[in-house]
Amino acid sequence: MDLEKVDITRLFDFIWKNMEDRANREGKKFIVNRKDNMGFITADANRLKQVFINLIDNAFKFTGPGGEITVSMEKSDRHIDFIVADNGIGIGSEDIDKVKEKFFKGKTSNSSNGIGLSICDEIAKLHGGELVIVSELGKGTEIRLRIPTKGVVTHEKHN
Repeated sequence: MDLEKVDITRLFDFIWKNMEDRANREGKKFIVNRKDNMGFITADANRLKQVFINLIDNAFKFTGPGGEITVSMEKSDRHIDFIVADNGIGIGSEDIDKVKEKFFKGKTSNSSNGIGLSICDEIAKLHGGELVIVSELGKGTEIRLRIPTKGVVTHEKHN
């Protein structure tokens, strides 16, 4: 891991700019609930981008035309949650505990190799965090990348 101070708001701007065109092409609503001045976190920015892109890619794959994908962030005293939610096909209760296992593909899976969420989970753990998945078949999925706030700097001087 290549740890550095990462501006959380700028990270969200990167995600927004890189996924907006896809949403337009696929006829899906892509909403980014971005907050200003969320501070900085000590993290591996490239690994976090990898997680976000994978989670958002999954949301696009499992959400039909006219569907909605929302990316947002929440900050508490203990952690920062980066949230990807969709109103797609969802994950069945029999699969929810298995989706982070390497090579697992559910019955309704559109994924190519079944390793994406396992890698996201490993990256979350390397940052001292976790990947929290809540889903209901036919209603959609919400995945939270939860990173502890230790190392989060609320003010940063720019040179």
